[in-house]
Amino acid sequence: MAKKLKVLELNPFYRGDTPLMIIPVRVNGVVADLTGYTAYVTFTTVENPTDNTGAFLHAAMTTSVGDTLGLGYSGYFYYQFTNTVTENINPDSTYNWDVQMNKAPQNTNNFTIASGTFQPRTDFSRGLS
Repeated sequence: MAKKLKVLELNPFYRGDTPLMIIPVRVNGVVADLTGYTAYVTFTTVENPTDNTGAFLHAAMTTSVGDTLGLGYSGYFYYQFTNTVTENINPDSTYNWDVQMNKAPQNTNNFTIASGTFQPRTDFSRGLS
């Protein structure tokens, strides 16, 4: 049986960790053809933003038309967090996130495909390897 892909469970999420976020895309249960599509992941502390000034991360995700990660599936976007990105997040804050995909022409073919909130946990091994 093939492995099931899930959206990254962001709770618990520790400051300074390097998780891999995977967003599978299916249409009526069928793997979507993502050729020509781009996805962006955005994290912000602003609950109802009117612009992107509160975003601490807005990054292009990698598009996997085949099974790039060897997970037994194709048709997903993924993003590998770095500790540079997560090291300075505030464990006392709640973060909002979403993933939008689009295909040219941009701003006419946008789709929000995942969203949520999370509150990071404190890590205690700051600066230790």
